[in-house]
Amino acid sequence: LEYTFQRGLEIANEKGLYFTASIVTNGTIFNKRIENIFKKYGRDTNFNIQLSVDGVKEVHDKYRVTKAGKGSFDTIEKNIPKFLNLLDFGVGVSIHGCSNKETLPRLFENYKFFREEWGFEHIWFMPIHSEDWETKDVAVYDEQLTKIADYILDRVKKDGNVNEVAYYAPLDKCLNNYGRPNAPCGAGKNFVTVTANGELYPCHQFYFNDPEKHTIIGDVWKGIDEEA
Repeated sequence: LEYTFQRGLEIANEKGLYFTASIVTNGTIFNKRIENIFKKYGRDTNFNIQLSVDGVKEVHDKYRVTKAGKGSFDTIEKNIPKFLNLLDFGVGVSIHGCSNKETLPRLFENYKFFREEWGFEHIWFMPIHSEDWETKDVAVYDEQLTKIADYILDRVKKDGNVNEVAYYAPLDKCLNNYGRPNAPCGAGKNFVTVTANGELYPCHQFYFNDPEKHTIIGDVWKGIDEEA
């Protein structure tokens, strides 16, 4: 991570470019060295940390377990104040959860926990793509999103802070006055994702949905395959 920050800023200065960085992490590991690196480079790289936590303890620990089979919620919760402290150093910190058929009915509960108990502002949830979704699940999703929307609207009326709408994806898209939203990320334009084993993809949304590796564009040893 430290080398990526250093080299990215070095190239940006040489080429007159703007270098930004972000990371998706399950939040289980946080030590002083990592903290110091983030504080040192966070503001210069417009650094953003996206914590991948599914929701309240019972929901999260159903699937997010260690090799020993123990839930990881308690470990992560101890690190949450440390991550949020990075906001004071120009680091963006957001949280997103994954929902499946079993946990979808608790979507609003999970959102409210992140917003009120942990104090996160920027929150979003992603349905697990590989689930065997049915039409009835869409109705549940609609019900849960309505509860979240009503909650946000109540906060806006109470506090007068319209930014509450912008904090939650996908409701933030409603604030745009153009008909078609922008691409969901910078894939193919200004974005590249490095996986844990050194493979390169256009976006982090790609690799875990592509077991055949059709969308791989290189690795950290050989570099980017321009044709790919």
